[in-house]
Amino acid sequence: MRKKILLLVSVALIMTSCSNILEHQAGNSINKYYKALKDQDYEEAFKHLYLFDKDPSEGETSLSSNEAKAVFLNKIKNLENENYRVVDFKIKDIEYEDGHSFWHEIVITIEHNGSAFDYSENAFYHDGKLQISGEDPFIQFRDGKMDTSL
Repeated sequence: MRKKILLLVSVALIMTSCSNILEHQAGNSINKYYKALKDQDYEEAFKHLYLFDKDPSEGETSLSSNEAKAVFLNKIKNLENENYRVVDFKIKDIEYEDGHSFWHEIVITIEHNGSAFDYSENAFYHDGKLQISGEDPFIQFRDGKMDTSL
């Protein structure tokens, strides 16, 4: 009986520490992604995104790494043409769905044509990369969707 209890406690501790490790990795990636956007280092920001063609549930993009980077950097040109830049961000909270699925809530401050705006975003840690969603009307130009029609 004592061995079963120790086994259950050990399994619970292992599962908790794995979740904490993933949360830490996600937080690290989020900080690098948004800092790169602030610094206008778009190639660095690109490295942290989960890249997909139409829908993230369908899997990663079919584009090569070089093709995907070209699409992303082309999308970024739209932001530059709009006088858009990320000026600040803050990880607000971590939300859990089913005990192990989680996402980070982020407040991002952008400047667009000289005016500052705050938007809420969610960052999901997906296969070691970030999947970004939120209310920023320009998010489609800095997310991982490899849509060439923009």
